Amino acid sequence: MRKNIILIGLLLLTIMFTGCKPLEKIMYPTKRSYEFDRIADQLVKDMNQKNNKDLVKYFAKDVRSKYGTDEIIQELEKMEAYIGTIKKYNLEEGGKSGHRGGLGETIVNWEFVFYTDKGIYLAHVNWSDGDDRKGIKNKRYRDTQGIERMGAYAKDLVYDKNGKIIDPYLTSSLAAIDFPVQYPNSDRPRD
Repeated sequence: MRKNIILIGLLLLTIMFTGCKPLEKIMYPTKRSYEFDRIADQLVKDMNQKNNKDLVKYFAKDVRSKYGTDEIIQELEKMEAYIGTIKKYNLEEGGKSGHRGGLGETIVNWEFVFYTDKGIYLAHVNWSDGDDRKGIKNKRYRDTQGIERMGAYAKDLVYDKNGKIIDPYLTSSLAAIDFPVQYPNSDRPRD
């Protein structure tokens, strides 16, 4: 009995001094395994530091395979130049896509308001929790976790100074860009 208490005490001390990194690695094996609101600060930091090699790792693996990691990095650089340096931001969950039967891919739309050195920008990130139709230990589940789409546009392109909508179709025209990084001056093809 006394040995068990000592072992438990040593285990608790080890966890206290080493942190929860080993446990966190088991629960979140990739950057895309986290819930989006836990990584939003790091994403903004990576955008400001132009750390696109790290930022692109948050995109779902199937998205990177389809469009190409280098291509996504190039578009991230253009989007970062478009919005400038982020001074502060607000983040809200904008809604979820649903599916019946409890299995499938849930996409959560996260909405940012970026206050930058160039003005105020609205941005969205579509974050997939993974397609679990074949189980959570399946490769498809891991490959579909992460950012599906990310877009940004100046607030004054949509709203006037009184808060009235100028262009209600801007967001749908952004969504028509057939690429995971979207911004108004993108030269990517549209549907």
